[in-house]
Amino acid sequence: MKPIAQTEHEIHPLLLNRWSPRSFKTTPIDNQIFSMLEAAKWAASARNEQPWRFIYASKTSNPDGWNKLFECLAEPNQVWVKNAPFLMATIVSKIMSFNQSENPTAMFDLGLAMGNFTIQAMSLEIYVHNMGGFSSEKLRSNFQISNNFSPVIMVAAGYLDQAEVLPEPLRSREIEKRSRKNLKEIAFDGIWKE
Repeated sequence: MKPIAQTEHEIHPLLLNRWSPRSFKTTPIDNQIFSMLEAAKWAASARNEQPWRFIYASKTSNPDGWNKLFECLAEPNQVWVKNAPFLMATIVSKIMSFNQSENPTAMFDLGLAMGNFTIQAMSLEIYVHNMGGFSSEKLRSNFQISNNFSPVIMVAAGYLDQAEVLPEPLRSREIEKRSRKNLKEIAFDGIWKE
């Protein structure tokens, strides 16, 4: 069951229906992976640096890669991710290629790429769950990631399953009503408020 969402103003249904489930079917999404990655590739980035990098694996077509990614997750995430057919690590280049200086917008650029990835996934009825609960050190070690790059988040994706497949208390959290802050709390017309 998908949580109910309400908006103050009308938005596109793909945005409204986007959420981060923990219950995934084991059904492979191999045929859709490149469509989602292609959408991420076309995101805007400062100076067209495209600082994002993705390490991905399908549980069916690359189980070894999937397991190497799975090993990097924090234990609470491993509990529910075990059914996800797709895992991905997102990484950014810390250095601008044109002058070798620090890239101050790399994280923003990755966010745009992941927004594209997520909406493309939603258009295919695939759900995405971003996770900060993982070991950057383990990811660096498993994939020999140099210090010029920073791991940012890990991602699970797949078709939505029923909340009943999850253990408690995750099952209860899966069906909670979705909410967002009121626009007046986050958007200010020509002034600043904390």
